[in-house]
Amino acid sequence: GKWMLPGGRLEEYETWLEGLRREVREETTIENFSVAKVLGVYTSDSGKTYGVIFLGKIEGNPAITLSSEHRQYAWASLEDIDAYEFWHEGIRQRLISVLRGE
Repeated sequence: GKWMLPGGRLEEYETWLEGLRREVREETTIENFSVAKVLGVYTSDSGKTYGVIFLGKIEGNPAITLSSEHRQYAWASLEDIDAYEFWHEGIRQRLISVLRGE
């Protein structure tokens, strides 16, 4: 398996914040977090979808329970990123930019 970030599609009539909260909750059980900043918006390689990258802050030290879509999780620093094989190389590049503060 390759590494991926939590994410998904918006449901009909769902705001971006509602969708973000739902996807993070469904995939990790993390419920208490705030969105500090929108870091970027990008278009998929196909041009049919777009993604939004958020910087969030988790409140407290929640227990993580992954959905059936995932097998494990990791908290990674910039120095750790090259040890992971991501689903798409663009994920690695976006994470590196975020962690460098670019």
